[in-house]
Amino acid sequence: MNCRLISHFSLSQKLLLSGILLICFHFGLSAQTLLQIDTILVSGQVKTKERIILRELTFAQGDTLEMRTLSATLEANQLRLMNTGLFSDVFLNVKTWDTELNKIGISVEVSEAWYVYPVPTFELADRNFNVWWKDYEHSLRRVNFGFNLYYSNVTGRQDYLKLVTQFGFTRKAELEYTFPYVNRAQTLGLSGGFLFTRNRSINYTTESDKQVFQRLDEGPDLLQRIRGTLGVRYRPELNLMHKWQLGFHYNRIDSLVNSELNPDFFLGNTRQRYMSLEYDLAVDRRNVIAYPTKGIFWFLNIRKEGFGIWDDLNQLYVQTSVNPYFTLNDHLSLGLGLKGRIAFFRKKQPFYNSRALGYEDDYVRGYEYYVIDGLDYGLAKIDFRFNFLDRPFNWGKAMPIASLKTMPLKVYLNVYNDFGYANNPYYASSNQLANELLWSVGVGLDILVYYNKLIQIQVSRNHLDEWGVFLHWTLSL
Repeated sequence: MNCRLISHFSLSQKLLLSGILLICFHFGLSAQTLLQIDTILVSGQVKTKERIILRELTFAQGDTLEMRTLSATLEANQLRLMNTGLFSDVFLNVKTWDTELNKIGISVEVSEAWYVYPVPTFELADRNFNVWWKDYEHSLRRVNFGFNLYYSNVTGRQDYLKLVTQFGFTRKAELEYTFPYVNRAQTLGLSGGFLFTRNRSINYTTESDKQVFQRLDEGPDLLQRIRGTLGVRYRPELNLMHKWQLGFHYNRIDSLVNSELNPDFFLGNTRQRYMSLEYDLAVDRRNVIAYPTKGIFWFLNIRKEGFGIWDDLNQLYVQTSVNPYFTLNDHLSLGLGLKGRIAFFRKKQPFYNSRALGYEDDYVRGYEYYVIDGLDYGLAKIDFRFNFLDRPFNWGKAMPIASLKTMPLKVYLNVYNDFGYANNPYYASSNQLANELLWSVGVGLDILVYYNKLIQIQVSRNHLDEWGVFLHWTLSL
């Protein structure tokens, strides 16, 4: 007898799976039956190589699965393939089921995402939208413009190309390429990048916990940067990643910065050259990378700045973070985040290299208008999220790109509490938030679209009794 099953993991289809299992049990299968995977059929891909898809699965042809965990295994692998960012939809189906031999055939059906994003640049020069809007009165003089190209899955092997040409407040040329798999076992990958920037504006110091800038509309560039990197990545297991990256950095400032604005910017020098070597270790067991509700992510970074021929900078940092997530019921989840960095060389570092909290993703919510410099820092975040909307939205004829026509939409109500601390032994005299415990509470809306693009609207109160409305987004291009 053959049992056939198609399961796309809707409620009705899960009920169908349960019914099929009961039928198979009636014909002599026990709950502990091991099912051998006879075939895996991949379909729907146009560009993506089949081996890239098979690499992400936790099972292979010839493996055995327990019947009682079959539905959960297929659903987990559906999420794994979606987490690659290569697909707009994925379905894993049990297509054939031979109950006499306990063999099954699994079908993997994918719909590829949109891979090429040629994006005209209209980018804020400031740390975030909130600073640009309030502190600088949304001045268009503090805007960068140009052309960016984000191209994922260039050769169908999950590789990634980033090309940036930028003018305006900051002039930039950047090239980055990652090729994740160069060997037959698909465990080794390579990456490389180059960056060149020229700034006529420079953040030369921090006062009252805010960046202070000097701008020259004419004359020399106040800051120039050149950076080149080469990287190797090793992924021996699906949830484990090692990365090594070697970098060369050349930074130069105009004599005006050193003589008049801040002699500590490069500690009395106008030029900074150094090599960097860093190692990353990541253990990723999240169910959905862009907005996890279950699982854990652990990350370790060890970075040495300054060695070999060029060593104008000398520092060793160790940074680690752990983020566990818990599903409490069908709608409610809890997210925790702990992150910290320690500097092993305690001597005074150049002001330019003394960033701690308030930069990129390392910020305490409610303090978006501030930066806290320092050698070391710690950060803790608690999020209670309630999912009250989960449905697809169809753009219809308004969206000409087929893979973007149906937009998965999830909306969460998020209640959060943050804590942070930055140790600043050298640049704290004119700043009040360094060497002080920071905390905030808030509530927000988290809007997740197309599975990996997140928009957050937040209302926060910090320990200074300041309230604010803040906007953040992660587009994952």
